Amino acid sequence: MFDLDCDTHSVEQHLSKLEPELIKVKGLRIPGVWSVWEAGVRAILGQQVSVKAAINHLNNLVDTISSQDLPTPTEVAQTDLSFLRMPESRKQTLARYAEYMCQHPDSLPSHWLTIKGIGPWTVQYAELRGERVKDCFVEGDLIVKKRRIDYPNLNKQSVSPWGSYATLHLWNQ
Repeated sequence: MFDLDCDTHSVEQHLSKLEPELIKVKGLRIPGVWSVWEAGVRAILGQQVSVKAAINHLNNLVDTISSQDLPTPTEVAQTDLSFLRMPESRKQTLARYAEYMCQHPDSLPSHWLTIKGIGPWTVQYAELRGERVKDCFVEGDLIVKKRRIDYPNLNKQSVSPWGSYATLHLWNQ
């Protein structure tokens, strides 16, 4: 969960060869979460909103459904999500995701593309945070797109095998 096995020096050395000014914060590690389920919930709640708004949505979900822990897929699937202040389509995506995870509890993010409302960004975010995939460059992320303008040598191929870390460094500019 804490990515303690990462050799951040090797990661930073590789990325600095591509873009010497990229590394603003040394020692970044993948911020894992407890489960792939949680990563999916966070990704859906974070679609097209700020990090602050995504955290507020998550806190509202937890406070309303379970009060302490992240609600289970069953709890989310059985809950009227009208209390969430977000587009109806996103609430429906969360409900479909919960139902899917009830039926396929060991499902990997790469299988979620069959769920309406889940696209590559959601899958990549969940792979990065939930599976702690080291080479997941989230190219479709708005912040990554904007910041890549300043770092033209960064692309999926060039940052490999450290795509997740390149994403983190772009997010932390």
